[in-house]
Amino acid sequence: MESRRDTIVTAKNSWDVEALIPGLALLVTALEERSAQAEKELESGRAKVKQAQTLLEKIRSDNQRFDQFEMALLDKEELDAGEETYLEQVSRLNAAERASRLVSIPYGKREDARKRLESVCQELSQAETKLEEAEENRKSALLIIQAAEKNRDQLESLPARITALKQEVDKLLKLEKLESALQTADEEIGEASSELDQLAKRQNALEAVIKRDAEEYKKLADVDRKLGHCEKRVDETRREINKAREIRSGLARMVSDLAALQNERQELEGLMSAWEEDDAKAKEAAAKLYLESAGILARDLEEGQACPVCGSEHHPAKAALSAGAPSKEEVELLSKQAEKSRPRTEEKSGDIRGMAERIKERARQLEAEAGFLLGTGLTASSLEDQADQLEQSLSLFGETKAAELLAREEELKIEEARRDRRGQLEEKKKADEGSLEKLILEKEQKDLLIAKKREEAAGMRGEAASLHEGRTGMDQRAVADKLREYRALHGQLKAESDRAQEGDRETLASLAAAKTHLSSLESQEARLEAEVSALENDLVNALEEASFQSEEEYRKMLLSEADRLLLQKELEAGKAARDANKRDLDRLRAETAGLVRRDEKEESDLLAKLEAEQKQRELDLTSVKTKLEIAQGSVRSIQESFTLMKEASQEEEILKDLSDLASGQHREADQISFETYVQTWYFARVIRHANQRLTQMTGGRYILRRSEEARDRRARTGLDLSVEDLWNARTRPVSSLSGGEKFQVVLSLALGLSDVVMAHAGGVEIDSLFIDEGFGSLDENSLQEAMGLLQGLAEDNRMIGVISHLSMLRQAIDQKLVAKKGENGSSIAWE
Repeated sequence: MESRRDTIVTAKNSWDVEALIPGLALLVTALEERSAQAEKELESGRAKVKQAQTLLEKIRSDNQRFDQFEMALLDKEELDAGEETYLEQVSRLNAAERASRLVSIPYGKREDARKRLESVCQELSQAETKLEEAEENRKSALLIIQAAEKNRDQLESLPARITALKQEVDKLLKLEKLESALQTADEEIGEASSELDQLAKRQNALEAVIKRDAEEYKKLADVDRKLGHCEKRVDETRREINKAREIRSGLARMVSDLAALQNERQELEGLMSAWEEDDAKAKEAAAKLYLESAGILARDLEEGQACPVCGSEHHPAKAALSAGAPSKEEVELLSKQAEKSRPRTEEKSGDIRGMAERIKERARQLEAEAGFLLGTGLTASSLEDQADQLEQSLSLFGETKAAELLAREEELKIEEARRDRRGQLEEKKKADEGSLEKLILEKEQKDLLIAKKREEAAGMRGEAASLHEGRTGMDQRAVADKLREYRALHGQLKAESDRAQEGDRETLASLAAAKTHLSSLESQEARLEAEVSALENDLVNALEEASFQSEEEYRKMLLSEADRLLLQKELEAGKAARDANKRDLDRLRAETAGLVRRDEKEESDLLAKLEAEQKQRELDLTSVKTKLEIAQGSVRSIQESFTLMKEASQEEEILKDLSDLASGQHREADQISFETYVQTWYFARVIRHANQRLTQMTGGRYILRRSEEARDRRARTGLDLSVEDLWNARTRPVSSLSGGEKFQVVLSLALGLSDVVMAHAGGVEIDSLFIDEGFGSLDENSLQEAMGLLQGLAEDNRMIGVISHLSMLRQAIDQKLVAKKGENGSSIAWE
């Protein structure tokens, strides 16, 4: 199988693969059988391993039961050793439970009653002391009341005197406030009058500023027009600079392409030299072979064999080959080598021609763009010199425009500053007019305030005059001193009387409360003594019931709740451990009955051996399956590739038929290429649209026709053009038309082409058309027809540009960009 594979690979014949596929299928079948056998062996090995594992687990389980039985016996011995301590703890817990359950409550009640009795005895002693103090305080209060009764008449007459003095003080204070308010009002009136004068001055100054700003704002009225002009000039200069940069960038790419073209030409020269050398060697060898033709024919000629040249069968002196004469095979080899060199050379030459044409086309575009920008043409002949000349011109142009841009930007900044100043003046005008309104309003408010203050001052003077009537004659200080003296005396006498009455009430109440409290405590003492005696008897009965000899034994056996719970948990744990040990011993005796302890190592070694053998079987099965998957994948890949190859072969035949049909070489179709067919289809539509314009411009005389047959072998079939003269019903070549008629045909074709492009280019709009000269060959009527057609196009939102020197066109065109020559060069201007 491998030798067949190598033979197919060496021969590189894909069709021989079909004969190899059945053998590969047999190889896959054999691998599948090996895989199935390996899986059976693996399954058998798994059963043996499972059986050994089960036996080993049983041995380990039996031995574990023996170990557990021995541990349970050891636990029993340990529990038996602590049995006496366990029983003592049980007895201690029972005593603690009797103490808590039978004695704790009576004992607690007796102790609580004793504490309450002690507390009542202490309070009784304190109550007796307080009763004695209350009796002494009552005696002192009675003496103070007797002293306060002597000053009662004087205390009752003082309020009337104090009220009269307070009224005198109020009048004096009010009079003082009125005099101070009058003085303040006079000062405010003076300040307001001064502020009113200042407001009048500020109003006059602000009105003058508003007038001055209005004059300055009037001078800035032309700022929008000048600013727009400056911005337009700056934008134009920037566009020219950017356009110059684009041209220089394209120029740099063209220079790079020229360098690449030079390298390609050098490579072509090497290929040409190699091809010429190979061709010369082939021709030289062919010439030598021709000269040695006689020797070659005579080399195998034997005596009695007819000579192919003279026919003689006797050959006394056969022609001999020269030393170094080439053989036919050597000549053919040299010819083939020369033929191989030729296509590479021709292909490289074609690439260079295409590259050179692209560079020339790019150079013409750059020259046209630069000429439009600079207004001058190029005088150099070679592309390299033109590139250098254009680079220098663009560099100088860029420097000039950069300086011009700086100057225009400075002008723009000045106009922007003027515009900003105008905006500032507008904002300032609003602010100043608002301030002026506020000043006027503030003046009016000041006038109202002065009038109001004067009215208030007159009222206060009248009120002050009325207050001076009915006064006692004392000044404010003397009245205040006398008022303080009366108030102090009244306060002193009133405080003494209040203290005497309060002391009388407090001491009387304290004495009554002390007596009542003492009587209550005496009753509580008698009741608690009887209660303690009864509780003592209850405690004695509880001790007897709990089997305690005394209170001391009860307190010794009593445990706190935490200690009792801890001891209870320990005893419960001990009981649980003894019960669990007994259950374990009973269970393990039953489980180990009839069992024998066995060695685990022997069975473990056997299991390890079986697992190792099983692992090797798994590896063998994996290897077989891997080979099977690789073989199956390879067979599928070969079958799929072979199927794809057959499909590709069929598709190749179809594509060849399509290629022959598209190139016009199909034996069963017309001898016309697909490219020519598409061109004729579009050409017919261009002619149909062009005839609409041509009929209008020629007064219905001419229409264009597409010739189905080529005029000569150089013209393409279906792409030749003729004109039909409807006046004499003759069809003739376009070349027979006059110069003016040819211009009409060219213009009609250009407009028809634009209509077809817009109709088939998915939304492309051709909105502009430029016509350079050509109108000079038209007569007056034809010129009017052409201009009527162009004006109709302009009405459809198209821009029509006409370049001409005819005066009639100047009159017919509304918007003209006129170029004039002068001493300082050419200039252009709109008219």
